[in-house]
Amino acid sequence: MTPLLVAAALVPIIACGVSGDEATASADREDIRPGTTVTGNYLAARHARAESDERASAAFYLAALKGSAEDPVLLERAALALILDGRPKESIAIAERLAKVAPGSTVVGLLLAVDAIRDGRLEDARTVLKGLPPGLHADATAPLLAAWTYSGKDNLNQSLDALRGVEANPVTAYLYPLHAAWLYDAAGDPATAATHLDTVIANHRIPGCA
Repeated sequence: MTPLLVAAALVPIIACGVSGDEATASADREDIRPGTTVTGNYLAARHARAESDERASAAFYLAALKGSAEDPVLLERAALALILDGRPKESIAIAERLAKVAPGSTVVGLLLAVDAIRDGRLEDARTVLKGLPPGLHADATAPLLAAWTYSGKDNLNQSLDALRGVEANPVTAYLYPLHAAWLYDAAGDPATAATHLDTVIANHRIPGCA
């Protein structure tokens, strides 16, 4: 799973909450039939992710974990699959398991930061984000999460300062004007928000968009 995909999944969850009913999201689907082997379920999960079937991907990763409960790769992928399927509470539970076997995991840090933000523990979230090891996952996602911990009219400058981190990498640079637009809009300045969106349209190609 790419860092940009992780960012795309995490930021709306803390900015807007989860759309829909998480209990409904976790319901079984009749066409998903996990197998009996770790390898088979792992491969099925990878295939489902390639097909953008997040529900199936999460189900197969969870099934694989039944046969290898402490595998850090499976735990990390299951946590991310659950986030992409709109199930943050279940994802955090997996992240807490992952923290016990891979305490330095960037994914653990990002998910625990999201949990802190959703609980209103914003300073705790910032502390977690500042302590993440460098790498594309952290470089792409941590500045976005940190920026949204400051969102609002009174903290706009702090939000924008935190957001600057995404400009360090050309791959993620387009995220600055995009999220700056949303932050300005959240702060009650739609005119400046529109200016930043114009910058995105004129100068940046958003991955996955024509």
